[in-house]
Amino acid sequence: MLLVALGGALFPLAGCSGSADETPRENYLTSHEVCGGLSDSAAKTLRAVAGTDSFSSEPKQGSSALPSDIAEEVKKSNGEKEHVLCSIEPEKVKNRQRIGLYARVLNELPDAPDERLRGNMSFKVGLRGEASSLGSQLYFVCAQEGVGPDRAPVIKTEFRYAPASRGEVSYKGNMQLLNEVSYRLAKQLSCQQSSDLNMKQVTE
Repeated sequence: MLLVALGGALFPLAGCSGSADETPRENYLTSHEVCGGLSDSAAKTLRAVAGTDSFSSEPKQGSSALPSDIAEEVKKSNGEKEHVLCSIEPEKVKNRQRIGLYARVLNELPDAPDERLRGNMSFKVGLRGEASSLGSQLYFVCAQEGVGPDRAPVIKTEFRYAPASRGEVSYKGNMQLLNEVSYRLAKQLSCQQSSDLNMKQVTE
């Protein structure tokens, strides 16, 4: 299997169509089953993005384990790399997209993007959330036990895909999907309270 790079992350890419050793994959996951399980609203967004309800993903169904070293980076308030929370591969479609969810540990919240720039929509989620036609990103404080919010690191999460969505783009849908995965990440890192995230619908 070939690997392609996007934003520093590697994505699996199936062999070229028609190759002699290509074996069709079966037992695909649905949009509800990828990345350890998605809600109805998040699954709807993913189907619109990919134009299918057949996927493979890492982690597989029923699993949503943390990347091995992100918890240590949170303790040190020192991020060294972008972590892949989930990589998703649409199946049974031509020109497959590269779809992923990522996290990075930051020392502080970056400056907000210039409000004069078009193409982004802001949301009241965590510290800050922004969505576009190619995905979404949000920031939240991750203060674990014994660490005050003023000394805690900021976690940036991101949902992105390329090429563009095959269906009607929903900026709110992109943000809701990322919020859901970010909420799960905050719970796993024991910083749900400081994250100011929840599973409710996000607001602009």
